[in-house]
Amino acid sequence: MKVKKNIGKYIEKIIGIKELPVIVLTILIIIFLSVNSPVFLSVSNWIAVLTSLPSTMIASIFMTILLIAGCIDLSVGSVAAASGAVCGLLLLNGIPIPLCIISGVLVGISFGLINGFFSTKFGVAPFIVTLGTMMIGRGVVFVLLKGYGISGFPQTFNNLGQGKLLSLEYPIYLMIIILAISWFILHYFRFSKSIYYIGDNPENARLLGINVNRIRILAFIGSGMMAALSGLVITARFGAASNQTGLGLELQVIVACVIGGTTIYGGEGSLLGTIIGVFFLALLNNAFNLLGVSIYWKDFCMSLILILAISINAVGKQFQLKKFSKVKKSHSM
Repeated sequence: MKVKKNIGKYIEKIIGIKELPVIVLTILIIIFLSVNSPVFLSVSNWIAVLTSLPSTMIASIFMTILLIAGCIDLSVGSVAAASGAVCGLLLLNGIPIPLCIISGVLVGISFGLINGFFSTKFGVAPFIVTLGTMMIGRGVVFVLLKGYGISGFPQTFNNLGQGKLLSLEYPIYLMIIILAISWFILHYFRFSKSIYYIGDNPENARLLGINVNRIRILAFIGSGMMAALSGLVITARFGAASNQTGLGLELQVIVACVIGGTTIYGGEGSLLGTIIGVFFLALLNNAFNLLGVSIYWKDFCMSLILILAISINAVGKQFQLKKFSKVKKSHSM
């Protein structure tokens, strides 16, 4: 009997792992591609997969934090485009590269500050605020670039996105550094616990002395800054900025977070789950390329995955509430 109970508890723990679905999906897609594509396991293909990660991964980090805090940012794609456009125009006007990069990052921080300010001080839903700034950001890009793309940046700048060290492009190392810093902050600073408290119950968090508005504003600023860095990475990698930069990035980022176990209802999620989620999407894109599937199916598949992931989250939330109510009733009796 004890053995059965232990096995039952062990299985329950495994099923309770939030990242389990995306881990299983990732393993399945690796097995499927290994069998159906002779190129999949080649070194060059895996380098290509890794090269596709940075722009989505960097933008996903603070999206995870925002979702845990009960917020969302739909403007990341537009902010990426606006940051790339501003940086690109300054480069073409002979402004030093460091100042151009700083200016691009400041664009992201400004958008994050606006998102955070309006959603906290005026009580506007983050979905509405960031939907507005998404349109504003994309409009800014159209105004700045007049509907055209720009290129011809200094090769020194392009090398930041195209240069390699040990066969891996520089943005991969930037991604690893940002992930390491974020991991350290989320595991060794009080900030991380506050985010979970806020997402679970903002009013209780206030009673515990947590400055809810300040932390949410900081999270939005972080999201804007990461979106800007993502845009700069894309701009440097392709040596061009256009109104198409970052198009659909917000969908990729949200899908990666949600399938990684971060709930849109707040209070739950992990950076590890998001990392695996981004990796899974990269493998999915790789599968389209290797199997010759039309790229036009990409958004359809991601939207479907998002709906399924949110549905699973909702069912899981209802199951937890029912389980909690049963436990509460048993204690009261």
